Amino acid sequence: MREYKFRGKAVKYKEWVYGSYVIASSGHFIVSFNAPQKYCGGWEHVTGIIEVDPETVGQYAELTDKNGKKIFGGDVLLNSNYNDPLLLEFRKIGIVGFAYGGFVVYDAGDEPCQSRRYLSLNQDYDEIIGNVRDNPELLEVK
Repeated sequence: MREYKFRGKAVKYKEWVYGSYVIASSGHFIVSFNAPQKYCGGWEHVTGIIEVDPETVGQYAELTDKNGKKIFGGDVLLNSNYNDPLLLEFRKIGIVGFAYGGFVVYDAGDEPCQSRRYLSLNQDYDEIIGNVRDNPELLEVK
């Protein structure tokens, strides 16, 4: 059975929360079992309905990177398929998006529908190195 899981950045706490995504007339929310809440000077994770910035919401791709980390839409991946030091210039950085009914990896500046690279079930070479919201510097063309 497919796992429908989303993440989004909480408007109030600026922390990532994970759970079900709900769009209501009053805003965009994640119904979360891992919501940060300030408690006695520290952070506590509790069940809650957290308002999120809709620009930060990404769906879980049901895949993990080579380190076992869950891949979400908006993640920035480094494909290190080329282990030869002479081929370092061919290592590709891409953004996880959704097009053609599946998750794809596309280059910064492109649209997901222009991608020719689909996420596959064998993620031996892809590694999450950030996401488009927290690490926009990764997308700068050099």
